[in-house]
Amino acid sequence: MLLTALFIAINPRPLVAGLLRLLPPAQRGHGSRVLARLRTAYLGWLRGLAVAMVLIGLLVYAGLRIVGLKYAVAFAVISALFEVVPYFGALASGGPAVLYALTISPGKGLAVLAVFVIAHQVDGNVISPLVMARAVRLHPAVIAIGVIVVERVFGVLGLIVAVPIISTVSILVEETWIRPNEERAAIGGATTTSHTAARPLSDGRRTPDRPSGG
Repeated sequence: MLLTALFIAINPRPLVAGLLRLLPPAQRGHGSRVLARLRTAYLGWLRGLAVAMVLIGLLVYAGLRIVGLKYAVAFAVISALFEVVPYFGALASGGPAVLYALTISPGKGLAVLAVFVIAHQVDGNVISPLVMARAVRLHPAVIAIGVIVVERVFGVLGLIVAVPIISTVSILVEETWIRPNEERAAIGGATTTSHTAARPLSDGRRTPDRPSGG
């Protein structure tokens, strides 16, 4: 899934052409629109992920420097890499830093833990909603619930590509189920309206009799 998302985002033409050839000619226009939306979502995910990595890395680095932990750069890089897992990556990445801090003192361990808890809160309440959710045009609640579902279905490794999976499912459901139903409902409503407009109105009045020729 990750390689597919990267390939569609970076060089979509060969894959798109091959996939469209599998569709009937009448469906290729719709298929092209779906693939274009997928590419936009994947590109948004990559851009959002890059921004989120930089932000969380800087935040963790600043926090670890404030509490005086050595190797702050290394732990910040680990946190940035873990940002590929939405919402929970920032907190999970704190394990190595906390364990290292505990070898110094319990107080240092608690201070480092506080840094990662704060980073997790900022990630969940600011970075993910404002950066990642807007980049892929999905509601933050959809991403949060989707991450849990992806983890249950695909395991821990599925979290790495949770956002592309959620975006793909969302777009496919909208394009293959929601949009066709809305179009059929709109056509049905227009047909009903046209039939109603064409029906002659009857208010019970009789047409006056034409005068006889005699």
